[in-house]
Amino acid sequence: MGDQFKNRMEETKRLIVTNPLMFAVSCDDIRIAPLAQFPYAVYYRLIGKVVVVAAVLHLARDPAIWQSRL
Repeated sequence: MGDQFKNRMEETKRLIVTNPLMFAVSCDDIRIAPLAQFPYAVYYRLIGKVVVVAAVLHLARDPAIWQSRL
């Protein structure tokens, strides 16, 4: 299962890098990219052409966790 999670994470990373505007804006300028087959998501923002990941969290977790990292 760990390899599957790693593969889904890599797929999501490729999607974010190739098309960072693909995922919806959630709060302020943070975008959420869900991982296929897992209840996790990558929370990120764009600063110019740079993708900055704020967190990779389980979707049931409190969003304040990643918000405090900004």
